[in-house]
Amino acid sequence: MKKIIAVGQKNGDIVGNDDVAIQSAIDYLSYVGGGTVTVAEGTYLINTSVRLRPNIDLAGAPGKTVFYKCANVVSVLATDGDANERQLTLANPDGFEPGHTVIVRFAGQSQGFLETTALITAKEGNVVQIDCGLINDYCIKNNAVAERNFPVVAAYNSENNRISGITVDGNRDNNTLIGGCRSAGIFFFESKHMTVENCTVKNYNGDGISYQVCGDVTVTDGAFYNNAGLGVHPGSGTTVTRVTNCKVYGNGQDGVFVCWRVTGGVIENCDVYENAKNGLSIGHKDTHNVIRNNRFYNNGRCGMLFREETEPMGANFNTVENNVISDNGSDEYAKHNGGYSYVGIRVCGCTRGVKFIGNSISYKTAPAGGAVGILVEKGAYENVFDANTFVNCEKEIIKR
Repeated sequence: MKKIIAVGQKNGDIVGNDDVAIQSAIDYLSYVGGGTVTVAEGTYLINTSVRLRPNIDLAGAPGKTVFYKCANVVSVLATDGDANERQLTLANPDGFEPGHTVIVRFAGQSQGFLETTALITAKEGNVVQIDCGLINDYCIKNNAVAERNFPVVAAYNSENNRISGITVDGNRDNNTLIGGCRSAGIFFFESKHMTVENCTVKNYNGDGISYQVCGDVTVTDGAFYNNAGLGVHPGSGTTVTRVTNCKVYGNGQDGVFVCWRVTGGVIENCDVYENAKNGLSIGHKDTHNVIRNNRFYNNGRCGMLFREETEPMGANFNTVENNVISDNGSDEYAKHNGGYSYVGIRVCGCTRGVKFIGNSISYKTAPAGGAVGILVEKGAYENVFDANTFVNCEKEIIKR
């Protein structure tokens, strides 16, 4: 029988209202072989990442257990941070303490995988020790900074985790924008057999949920909205992911961004709407995925974008079936849609072997200047278009 430890603000095996109480429960269970941490309703101040360990489940009261991210702290580096170095010299060390998660990058830039995320292990004066080597040279002449900025819930090299009933509030107004390759409201890296069920991520100044280099990840019955970056970001090298029954809306970039080398996944029965860019974006070596029975509507660019890729790196051999794609695009984004402002599905690059079957592409009224149901750019080939329907599209399918 799995061991259970209860965390609560007034009652529980561990009483507290912040990440320390939650992390204490996780760490204890990890020493006894795993189990479930239940977190009672209430708002918990998260000052550094809640880090999952293998075989640990984290369960809250849906809509009532809220992890609220603290304001971030930023310092420029006082000396260069060299690749593989395990310490940082900070111009202002206030607010950086052992146990805090720190992200190192260049100010005002998202470095993707060239950002370093580390845990502070010791501090003396303005020098902090970290638990891993820097993965890049961070030179002060290039405005290198350290930020106490972090995923709210994270798993690194973990397995067999389930997160359920947790609401993450990213406190967007009091945090700087961070890229989704190293951080998100919920973030997994090199982890497997992970489930996120009935969780919400909102107001994060970055991606809602991102997982990189993972296997067997299920995201179901969740809501990801009002995040500054991507809503849902299945990331580089991830195999066998399922994103089902989710609402993804009002995010500052794409709703669902299928990153590089995502294979064997299913995105099904989701509502993806009112995102600033595309409803769904898929591209580099993202193959053998199924996108079906979703609703993509009122997104600022395309309902669905197959990104520009050269041979043989296209998003090949995917299946797109029975989706409802409606009222996507705006006058503002013609430059991003191949000269057209309103496009249901845009297929770019050397995309081949994709089946587009039984999709409904529509506009409530015909947009001024006309709408394109499916825009197939030069270079895409050997794709199948069958039994798709079009309403108020001036051009149903254009092959350029």
